[in-house]
Order: sequence, then C-alpha cells, then structure tokens
Amino acid sequence: MNMESTTYSNESGKDIARTRYVWLDYSKVLCIAGVVYGHCVADVLSSYIFLFHVPIFFIISGILYRPKRYIDTLKSLFVPVLLFSLLLYPWHLYGIWNQGRGWSFETMVMEFVMGLFCYDFKVGFPIIPPFWFVMTLLVMRLISDTLTKIKIDEWWMLPLCVAVLYFSEGDDVYYDYLFLPQRALLCFPFFLFGQKLKPCLKWIIQLKWQLAVGGLIIGLVFQYFFGSFNTISCTTNIFPSFYIIPVVVSFGIFGMCIIMADWKGSLHWITVLSNGTLVILGLHELLLVVMRRLSGGWSAQFPIMEVVIVMLVLYFPIVWIQNKVPCLIGKFKSK
Repeated sequence: MNMESTTYSNESGKDIARTRYVWLDYSKVLCIAGVVYGHCVADVLSSYIFLFHVPIFFIISGILYRPKRYIDTLKSLFVPVLLFSLLLYPWHLYGIWNQGRGWSFETMVMEFVMGLFCYDFKVGFPIIPPFWFVMTLLVMRLISDTLTKIKIDEWWMLPLCVAVLYFSEGDDVYYDYLFLPQRALLCFPFFLFGQKLKPCLKWIIQLKWQLAVGGLIIGLVFQYFFGSFNTISCTTNIFPSFYIIPVVVSFGIFGMCIIMADWKGSLHWITVLSNGTLVILGLHELLLVVMRRLSGGWSAQFPIMEVVIVMLVLYFPIVWIQNKVPCLIGKFKSK
C-alpha cells in the first residue's frame, strides 16, 4: 500500500483527515540518511547526494504544505530549532571555554541568538548548523502563508528567485544577516514545485519505474560530466541546471521509494524515523563527534556503519519525544 489515512490541523485548529503517502516516508528516511552520510565523508556517493538532498526535502515540504496561522508555523518550525539549540547550549559554552574566548554577554547570548539566523561565525554561532534548512523552510512557509492570505499566486515569486540565483555566482554568497533571505529565495522554487506537484502524485506512482531508472541515471551522467553542487554553498552559477537536475534526481528517488513502498508496505520504523527527521537533523553531528572520539577516529573509516549507528541510537529517543515531548518536533495538540 502506498497510501494511508492521517490527519492535519487547518487554520482553525481542527483536525482534518487526509491521505498519507507511505512512499514519502521512505523518501524522507532515505534522504535524512543521505544527509548523515554526506556529513560523514566526502566521496563520490556524498557528491551525488548533494545533487538532491536539500532540494528534495523542500519539494517534500511543498507536497505536505498546508496553509497555517503564523503562530502555528512558528510553533512547528522555530520552536524545535530554539529548543534543540537550548538543549545543546552547554556544547556552545564548552566551545567558548575550549577556545579561550572568555564568557561574556556577546559570546554567551548574542552569538547564540544570532546563530539561529546567520551562518557567519563572525556574526553568530550556529549551535546546530544543519538547522539552516529548517529556518529557511520557516521563511518559505511564512512567505506562502502570507501570499495565501492576500490571495496572490506564488508563481509571482519565481522571477525574484531566479534573479537571486543568477547573481549569486562564485563567492557572492551571504552568510550573515542576508543568509536566510537569500537561501529562502534560492530554494523557494523547489518548495513551490512541491505544492504544484500534488495533483500529479498519482501520475508519479504510475510511472515509478521510468522515473526511478531515468532520474537516477541522469543524475549520474550529470555528475560524471559536470560534477556536483551544493545548495547551501551556491559556488557555481549553472542556471538552470541548479533547478532542473535536483528535480530530475528527486523524481528518481521518488520512483525508487514508491517501488520500495509497494514491496514492503507501511513499516512502523520507517514512519517513526520519518516523523523524527528533525531529531536526526539536530543531533547527528554531535553523535558523530562523540562516536569518533570514543573510537579514536576508527569509525570514520566506515561511514555507512556510522549512519546506521546514528539512526539506531536516535530511534528510541525519537519514539520517546513523539510520545512525551512532541513540541521538540513541532507537534502541538489542537485546542
């Protein structure tokens, strides 16, 4: 089965039944595992993962997007970022002490606050760097929420997004106060594409084999001839490949995950990990550091093993968080 029933809260806070696509859970788990792998080692596979791992998450977020009140959007995205950052705040204090920079209002408070919004260590200290994705998604969700409220089609955002990409070439990349606006505009087309893809999901399911084979092979051919690129660094100006290739490879991933979902069906552990991607995103880098220190660097020789260990170690905390502290993953009870 590729579909099952689930619920979501609309703007009035009421729960409404809707279809849950099991293959999207497979896609999220596969891609978050790819994120962990990409942070373990720099090799050919991680370069291939960089072709799609950020865009596909934005596409999936677009597919799952439903307009919400601003407060609900902030609760579902910003609150988890803030709570996880506070949870790892002692790690930040240790870094200040270890670097001998001295504990002051600037290092203890301002660096923490600005690190939530900037990626420049001269401006702020991002305690959980991978959460740039969540904060960028927050900006995009707020943009879509606003455009929905004032009844303006999101298509009007595309010229601005393309202009930002076109002029963001070479080292012309912002990591300071313009970090989130630039990334949100760069990646908004992926998010919008996911929204517009909803009516075509049945078509995607029907063409799963063609998409799986074609999408993945096109990605391999592109990587072989042109190399890879990373959405966060934006180190190459290769418009329109910046948008086309990630979408094509994402279709390949979707096709492969649909085939897997048809074969294995809805698996509980897949659903758990899919719902806990925020936990994995927030804690995997710290786990990798701890693992490598405990093993004396030995584990770094086996990146796939590191990925498996990270997922296993975080599995039961994810279950506990879902049941006991759902606010950590942006889940709040409807009033």
